[in-house]
Amino acid sequence: MNSASDFLQQVAQLQDELRLVVDQTDPKVVEETAVKLEGLNYAPTVMLPIAEFLRIKKIDLLGRIEEIILLSDEEVYELAPGDPRSYFAIKLQFISALVYYFKQLARLRRDVPEAWDEVDELYVHD
Repeated sequence: MNSASDFLQQVAQLQDELRLVVDQTDPKVVEETAVKLEGLNYAPTVMLPIAEFLRIKKIDLLGRIEEIILLSDEEVYELAPGDPRSYFAIKLQFISALVYYFKQLARLRRDVPEAWDEVDELYVHD
């Protein structure tokens, strides 16, 4: 990734992808899912605290993505010390991970059996 325009185009695609995710709006279901995942020590590799991520709403995640877009070079390199990639590439990885794991989280909140099977395979049947 060489330019700000490439970065912004890729982020826009991820934001569009996130907007299509069916989000669970029932706070009880969100909390129950979060508590169950915390009990399994579920730990997706995202830059947000796990407890916050497990309870985040789609609209709030879109806001967090905007915050990541606005991070300065220095802030990015503080979050990823020693990473030789460009700060655009690092930000894109942060955003990509958030979108990927939120899509998985949304499926868990909707109680999709295959999503729970994946979590069980990774966190229960070690």
